[in-house]
Amino acid sequence: MIHAYSLNPVPRRPQRTLWPGVVVLLAALSGCPAPGGSGSNPNGNAPPANQNSSQGNDNGDNGNESVANANGDANGNGNANGNPNANGAGNGNGSGAVEAVFPDNYRETFTEVRDCRMSIEHGPFMIRVLANDIALQPYLNNENPLPVGSVLVKEEFLGTDCSNLAELAQWRVMRKEPPGFDPEDGDWHWQLVLAPARTVADNSKRTCIGCHSLSECLERDYQCTEP
Repeated sequence: MIHAYSLNPVPRRPQRTLWPGVVVLLAALSGCPAPGGSGSNPNGNAPPANQNSSQGNDNGDNGNESVANANGDANGNGNANGNPNANGAGNGNGSGAVEAVFPDNYRETFTEVRDCRMSIEHGPFMIRVLANDIALQPYLNNENPLPVGSVLVKEEFLGTDCSNLAELAQWRVMRKEPPGFDPEDGDWHWQLVLAPARTVADNSKRTCIGCHSLSECLERDYQCTEP
């Protein structure tokens, strides 16, 4: 007699799925490492020690390289051409420290071209302006443009006058650079320097150009303060 057999597979019992926490608990009780872990790391969820090292260096230690060492173009974009641009945040010498563009002893060699007055545009400061020898007469004569090498220093005081150096808060500085430095805005190098340590807080025109590009300032080569 020939018996007929069904070729359909016998249904299997569904597998039970253990929650990860249960697997870890059972592994800990048995002394075996949990799946995906190691004998010294029963949780199996710690990434390798150096997994993010390359990303950490790219975005951490060296992430500000373009700011510390690069030179900006007229839009504030960094480049590495070796000369700091008027809008860059760096110094271009690779040292990571930006130097002020006016000398330490400027008070001995510069001449006052605008006496102490309150400045509305510069906040709660009393200011006075000094010029180096290159800029002195052209500035007083309202020449445009001022010669390359001209340096103008604006002292900003927190007091009621400009006589107490202990109240000197910061300097705003403009130095005329050779043609091509920043042709969009008169080839001026702008800085905000904090007193008394002469720390360069801003090596760009970003906080200055809004006012200094007004028509009455452009007539005097970006000088807004009249003698």
